[in-house]
Order: sequence, then structure tokens, then C-alpha cells
Amino acid sequence: MKRLPITLQINVTELDMPFLPYVLPHQLQAWGDLCSEILVVIDPIPERKAPAAFVALLLELQVAWPHLRVQVAQRTQALRTTLSHRFFLDPELHIPDRDWRQAPFFAYLYGWEEASYPCLLHLDADMLLGGNPGAWLPWAWEILTHTPDLLALAPALGPQPAYIGNLSLGGYPATPHDRFSTRAYLLDLGRLGQLPYFTHPPEAQPPERQAAYRARFCPPYALALEDLITIWMQAHGAIYATSGGPEASFSLHPSEQGERREHLLPQVVKKLEQGNWPPAQAGLGDIHFSAWEQIW
Repeated sequence: MKRLPITLQINVTELDMPFLPYVLPHQLQAWGDLCSEILVVIDPIPERKAPAAFVALLLELQVAWPHLRVQVAQRTQALRTTLSHRFFLDPELHIPDRDWRQAPFFAYLYGWEEASYPCLLHLDADMLLGGNPGAWLPWAWEILTHTPDLLALAPALGPQPAYIGNLSLGGYPATPHDRFSTRAYLLDLGRLGQLPYFTHPPEAQPPERQAAYRARFCPPYALALEDLITIWMQAHGAIYATSGGPEASFSLHPSEQGERREHLLPQVVKKLEQGNWPPAQAGLGDIHFSAWEQIW
């Protein structure tokens, strides 16, 4: 099989270990053999050594997918300078580790920089895929390649009826979105210009909320990367869209936290790979765990 000139890039951390042994193989089985490179970026926890089971899993996956490369997002000043010069309007910007919500910031950009191909297929570590993602990717790559104003394309958010979408891409319905999502996307990095950088400081809050804001959120209070990309998209008329493509493929996100998620997620993965999902999941990008329990 001839692989597409795409880097499949997945960010992981040792905190993902409860679900990583079945979600990461699920992602690689869907798209790993179609991409010329698989890049797994480890977002390290400072002053902690990765557990042996975490390292062993990645080594095991490298045996199954020899073109899988593992890189640790080393937060050196030299790398921060490289990232600011390449991706931001302000070359003197100090790239933060986390955005204001304590979500990853540096690691996303590190994955972009390390990718060998300008066409980047990104997945967060917990994202699931349904329908026929193997058919979706070659179609999406063709669409992205031949649609100059399309910045990024992603699978539908949850199972969608075939007629959903107010945009047509390659003869299939698609939905344009006003806001970018960094959960899952096929992105042409060559079309993305240098980003603006904005913060969301405590001083912007009412005085009575500033102390609580500082306690909850993360300095230097950088806006989320997806918000910065959204601002750039809106300024340049670029399009980010979701579409199931020729075989109604979709993504799912396990937004629910806690023991129930850890208990049920392996069964959701198994059902998805068998081509089954509950009707109540239709049109929902976040997993409706109660509906899944009813089909077991």
C-alpha cells in the first residue's frame, strides 16, 4: 500500500495511561498504515520519569508500525525561539507550556515543528474514530490538496445523517465551523500563516473575581491555541470544516471524566471497531455513555 505524504501526529502524556493501551492502537489501526510518518509526541510531566508500562507500550507499537517515531517535547529556550519565529507574528514571544486553562500549548507546536510532512493529521490521545476512517483519509487528503481556501478538514462530530452539511466538498456534505478544534484535524501547515498571540489575564476580570481566577487558571494566561487559529482563520477567510466523506466517518470524544469513563471506554472502542453505535449518539461529538450502556 502506498502511503500518503502525511504525518499522523498524536500527543500523549503518562496521565493518558489508563486508556492509552486500547485507544492508541485503535487510532493507529485506523490511520497508521495510510500515513508516511507516525509521530507520537510525549508531553512530559516536569521532574517525573515516565512509567515503565508507558514506555513499553510505545516500544511495542513501534514494532507493529516501524515508521512510528517517538519524540519528547523538550522545553528548551532554543526550541521556544524556533517555535515563536516559525508560528507567531511576535518572534520574541516566550512560548508557554500551557494555555490559560492548563491545556497543552507548547506540545502542540512542537508536534508541528517535528512533523516531516506539511500535511499534518493530528489526534488528541483520547479521540476515537468510527465509520470507515480508512476510506475517509485518502478522500480528505485529495479534498484538502485541491481546495486552496480550506485550511483543515476533520471527520464528522459523531455519527451524522448523510444529508447533514451546508457545504459540499468533493460531492459530499460538509459543515464549516466558526471555531477551530485541536482535537482531530487534517491540516495543511503550509497554508497557516503566523499566528497572533493574546492572553486572558486576571486583570481583565472584575476585581472581585481576580483572586479566584489566579487560583484556578494558569499563567501566563495564553489563549488556547485553537482560539488563536480561529482568530487567524477569521482574518484570512480560511475554512475549517467537518465531513463524514464517502463512508460517513466520524470522531468521538470522551468528555466525561472519572471511573465510569475508564470502565466503559474499552467497550466503546470495541463496538466502534465492529461498526456499532447507539442511535442516541447520532449528531453528538462527545460520547453519550448512557446510550452505549443500552447496547451491551
